[in-house]
Amino acid sequence: MAARGWSATLSVRLVLIAGAAVLALAVMLVESALTASAQGARITTTLQPGINRVGWAEAEADVATLFKAIPRLDRAYAWDAAMRRVRWAARDGSGDLTTLTPGMGLWLALGGTEPFAWARFLLPPAGIGLIPLREGWNFIAWAGRDSTTPGDAFRGLDDVLLEAWDWNATAQRRETYTPNARANTLRTLDKGGAYWVRVSGAKRWWQFLPRVEFPDTFTPARRTELRALVDEVVDFFARHIGIRVPGLTFHLGTATPDGHCGGYGNRVIYLQQSCFSARAHEYSHAIQEYYATIEKDGRWSSVWVRYEDSQISPRWMTEGVANYWSHRYHDETSEQTYDGRIRADIAAVRRIDTRLRDLERDLSVGGDVHANYSLGTLAIDWLVNRAGEAAVIDFYRQRPSHPDWQSAFLAVFGMTADDFYEAFEVYRLEIAPLVTARLRGTAVDMDGQPVSGLWVAALRHSGCLGYFAEGAFSFRLEADVYRMHVLSQQVSGCTVFSSIASEPTDAIFTIPRNAEVGMRIVVRRAVLPEARWFPCGWGGVDATLARGAQ
Repeated sequence: MAARGWSATLSVRLVLIAGAAVLALAVMLVESALTASAQGARITTTLQPGINRVGWAEAEADVATLFKAIPRLDRAYAWDAAMRRVRWAARDGSGDLTTLTPGMGLWLALGGTEPFAWARFLLPPAGIGLIPLREGWNFIAWAGRDSTTPGDAFRGLDDVLLEAWDWNATAQRRETYTPNARANTLRTLDKGGAYWVRVSGAKRWWQFLPRVEFPDTFTPARRTELRALVDEVVDFFARHIGIRVPGLTFHLGTATPDGHCGGYGNRVIYLQQSCFSARAHEYSHAIQEYYATIEKDGRWSSVWVRYEDSQISPRWMTEGVANYWSHRYHDETSEQTYDGRIRADIAAVRRIDTRLRDLERDLSVGGDVHANYSLGTLAIDWLVNRAGEAAVIDFYRQRPSHPDWQSAFLAVFGMTADDFYEAFEVYRLEIAPLVTARLRGTAVDMDGQPVSGLWVAALRHSGCLGYFAEGAFSFRLEADVYRMHVLSQQVSGCTVFSSIASEPTDAIFTIPRNAEVGMRIVVRRAVLPEARWFPCGWGGVDATLARGAQ
C-alpha cells in the first residue's frame, strides 16, 4: 500500500478513538514487534514496515527529531487527550503535531519493506517526572520497568483508573486491565511501549513506584497499610525535593543483611516492624546515593566505582541529612514537631564532648552513636538556616563533579569544611553546653561475663528521651530520674534479655547534678509473649519485668 493511502486511512480511524470505536481501531492497526533490551536507560525498538505503536520517553523535542532519527519514517501520530483528537506530522513538515513531550504515546508509520532498529536513550526517571493524565482516554508511554504487572504499574492511579488496554499484534487481540476484575488479559507493560489508559479525573502518573516486599505472614490489610506509608514517603520527597528514586525496593518486616532492624544499601530499604518510623530517614539515604552516582543516561552507578575509597559525604552529614528530612517528614505527617525533635537532639548533644570533625568516617567515636547522630542533625540544621534547604540536596547533585566532598562542600555552602567546623562549634556551645552528671557501668550475664550485642539505655522516667550505648556504657546525663533498659540485637523470636539485679542502684534511680554513678546490670534470658506495646527484643530492669523472667 502506498504511504499516502494508508496514512490518510489511519488518520480517519484514529479520530474514532474518542468514541466507541476503540477496539475497532486497534484491530485494524498493524502493530510492531517491540523488542526492548533495556540496559539502564538505553532501549532498542524494532520498527516494522507499517504502523508501529511506541512511547516517547525522551526529553521534549521538536517532532523533526523523529524524522531525523528514523530515515524511513513517513508520518507520526499522537492522541491529544485535551482536545480529544489525533495530531499528526509528516516528513515534509505538514501537520499539527509539532512537539514531542515525555510520556507521549505515538503511532509511527514506517515506509519500505525492511524493519528498522531504533536505538535511543530514555530520560532518567527524574527527568520524565509526573506524566499528566486527562479525564477520559489517554495514550501514554510506559517508561518504567520491563514486564511490570498492571497492578504495580497503575498503583499510583488507584483512585481514578477505570481501564487500560494494549493490542497484541501476534495474537491479534486486545488485552485489557480493569481494577478488581476477575479476568484481566493485560499481563505486563514493557519499557518503551504505549498504552491506552482511561481515568475518571485528571491526575499526574508516576511510573517508578518502588517495589514493596513483605513476609508471607503479613495479612492483606497490613500490606495495604504499609504500602500506603511507602507511598506517603515517596510523595513527601517528590513534593519537597522533586525526586522519586527509581529502581528502589522496600523489604518490610525484614532485617538488614547484617542483622539490624532497619537500614539502606544497594537500592534496598530494610525495615522491621519496630523500625517503620525510620522510612523517611532510609529513603533519604537512597536519594543521596542516587544523586551522587547517577550517570548521564540516568543509570545508577556504584558508590565504590564512582568514588573508590573516598566518601560521598562525611558520615555526620550522611546521617544528619537523613535525620533532618525525617524530622521534616514527621513534622508534616505525625504529631511530632520539627522543633521538638531538634530540642531532643540538643539534649542528646549536651551529654557528649565529641567534635563534629571526628565523625567524618566513624559515628561510634566516643561510644554514644545516637548522640553523634543528633550532632550531625544539628550541623545540617545550622547549614539549612544559613544556605537554605535546597543547598543540602544540591550538595549531592554536585558531588559527582568534584574530586572530594570538601570541594563540593565549598562550592555549595561557600565556606571550607574547616571554617564550617569552627563556626559550628561556637554555635554548639551556645545551644548545647555539656552536662556534668555521668553514669558508667557494664552489662554482664549471671556468671559475670560481658554480654555481647547488648545495648543499654538510660531512659528518662518521665518521658522517652534515651541514652544508648553498646556493652560497657558511659553517659553524660541531665540531672533527672531514669530507668534502665536493655536491648539485644541477637534475639530469636520474642527472647529478650531482662535484668535481675543492678548495683548499686535500683532500676529506677535519680542522677543528681554533677554526680558520677557506677552501675553493673546483670541480665538473663526471658521468653515473653509479643504485644504491640512490647516489641520483641526489648527488656527492662524494672521490678515487674524482673519478676516475670523465667
